[in-house]
Amino acid sequence: MWGLLHFTRLVGVMHRAARRPIGYVGSTVMLNARLAKGMNLMHVVALTQALGEQLSDADAQPQRYRWTDGSQSHVTCTFRDGKLVQWTLFRPEGGAEPDPSPVESRSDNPQQAKDAHEPRSSFDGRS
Repeated sequence: MWGLLHFTRLVGVMHRAARRPIGYVGSTVMLNARLAKGMNLMHVVALTQALGEQLSDADAQPQRYRWTDGSQSHVTCTFRDGKLVQWTLFRPEGGAEPDPSPVESRSDNPQQAKDAHEPRSSFDGRS
């Protein structure tokens, strides 16, 4: 029974990780805060919801993986026998900001822009 539960969790974690780019995480600072010595690789992949970029050779000990966020900060994790033994957070100098998403201007008219941000009700007052 325990084997089936473990297998189901492993498949779920890998299914979610398969949808994300390799080595990407939303926030390296939050990942750094949640890591703890002794975590297994599957738990770290579950936290990041992405496979790490492998820095070490295949089947080499220790294994090293890196996750990077939008600001080019990265966390490099070292695993020995599948358990986390060390990790390092790197943040670029100058506090690089993540690339902002392009924002479309909805209107040049200030009144229309103001109206666009006001909540609308389903009742418009007409009979």
